[in-house]
Amino acid sequence: MSQHRSHVSTCPIAHQQRSNDIDIEETVSNDSEKDKDANRNQNSDTSNSCTRKRDRAAYMRQYRQNNNSPYKKLKATEQQRKYRQMTTSPQKK
Repeated sequence: MSQHRSHVSTCPIAHQQRSNDIDIEETVSNDSEKDKDANRNQNSDTSNSCTRKRDRAAYMRQYRQNNNSPYKKLKATEQQRKYRQMTTSPQKK
């Protein structure tokens, strides 16, 4: 199967009737504008990513501090012990 790519213009018909030289200049200037916009978006995405990582790390530090009590550890250990007894019972084997 051959791949054929066609150019679809989004410019009004009046713009399409200009000479090829003008179209090329417009395309080059439009591409440079798009590149600038893409770079701005990429920079903002990177800073948003760093902000999210920093916020997540702060949240996790607070979460671990709040859940680091001997009572919660004992409760989790008991739950794990009960689960192991249920899954290793002779009836399960």
